[in-house]
Amino acid sequence: MSRHAPAWLIVLAYQAAWFACVTGGARGLTWPGALAVLPVLALTLAPSPLRARRALFLFSFAAAGTAVDLLLSAWAWLDFQPADCQIGALPCWMAALWLAFAPCVPLLARWLAPRPLLTLALGALGGPLAYLGARALGAAEPVGVGWWAVAAEFALLMLIGCRAADRLGLSR
Repeated sequence: MSRHAPAWLIVLAYQAAWFACVTGGARGLTWPGALAVLPVLALTLAPSPLRARRALFLFSFAAAGTAVDLLLSAWAWLDFQPADCQIGALPCWMAALWLAFAPCVPLLARWLAPRPLLTLALGALGGPLAYLGARALGAAEPVGVGWWAVAAEFALLMLIGCRAADRLGLSR
C-alpha cells in the first residue's frame, strides 16, 4: 500500500498543467497541456485501495466539466483560439485542463463539503478568475453572459464534486 502524494505537490502539478494547457491553447496546441496532465494523474492515481474510486471520480468530474464547456462554446458563450484538436467548438486542451483540475476537488472536499454556501461562492469566483488568466494569455474568454455561465458552472460542479468526493471517501 502506498501513501498519498502530498496535497501541495498535487496543487503545484495542477498549476503547472494549467499554465501548459492555457499557454499551449493560446498557440493552438493541445500537446503541452496533455503532457502536463500526466504527472497530475500519476500523483493522484498512485496504487492505493481507493485507486479505482479516484479514477472514477476524476474522469467523471472531467467529463462533466468538458460537457458543460462544450455546451457553452457551442452557444458561443466561450471563445477559444482555434486548436490542433477540437471537440466541436471546444479545444481538446480544455478537456485536459478539466482532468488536471479534478484531483484538486477531493483535496478541498473535507473542508468545503460541509459548507455548501462557501463552496458555491468559491466556485463562482474561481471559475471566472481562471478565465481571466486564460484571457490574459490569449487562450480563451467568456463572451457576454458567458461570464455568468462560467460562474454558475464552477459553483455547481464544485458543490457536486466536493459532495461526491466526500461521500466516496476521497477527501483527506
